[in-house]
Amino acid sequence: MLDKKIKSCGLTVKDLDGKKGIVQFYSASFDNEKDSDGDIILKGAFQKTISEQKGRIKHLLNHDVWKVPGVILEITEDHKGLLVTSQLAKSKDGEFSTLAKDTLINYEAGVITEHSIGYRAVKEEYDEQKSTNFIKEIKLWETSSLTGWGANKNTPMVGMKSFADLAEQLKTIDKVLRCTDISDEGAQTLIKYSKRIHIYLKKHKANQQPPSGTLVKSDASIDYHFLTQNFKL
Repeated sequence: MLDKKIKSCGLTVKDLDGKKGIVQFYSASFDNEKDSDGDIILKGAFQKTISEQKGRIKHLLNHDVWKVPGVILEITEDHKGLLVTSQLAKSKDGEFSTLAKDTLINYEAGVITEHSIGYRAVKEEYDEQKSTNFIKEIKLWETSSLTGWGANKNTPMVGMKSFADLAEQLKTIDKVLRCTDISDEGAQTLIKYSKRIHIYLKKHKANQQPPSGTLVKSDASIDYHFLTQNFKL
């Protein structure tokens, strides 16, 4: 996968069937506003790759080729973006694999709210007046469920407005660890993720100590560059 790029989607999970282990989500969106990379994906960009690669496009966890929680049943474009339907891996007897079960738990608890694609731009055109790169054709290798932050500031997690959202994410992780039968490996991943949130909050607090008598805004901004560079699982 030479020249592989990563791009996240700002649309949330569309549907989830916990009993069957089927999840439907958007892994890319068609938006009038450029993303944090300065790109806009145009409708029709996935048509050729779906036609040529359907059946070979993988559903991964956090872009890790060794972690495949499910198999893509259907992938198509609609008016919003690239819509993916995936069957989380299970045996003929209906028993989910450990990774699939952990992934389902994280979906149901709200830990996974974001998705991303691993791709290469085949055809693109830069508009200097709009300072925007329009992607017209994409070669798609994989789509990923994310337990961390994606590269696009407009995604549900990265688009957080205040540190209250980070606190809620910590509560969600704590609930999963305390109240579900997530595997040891899955728990370790979430603990690692949780520790990185704490480190970030501590680092930001240390750097944001105001002089005596200075008014402090209650809704501080988040260092997105730090998050995307350091919160990778």
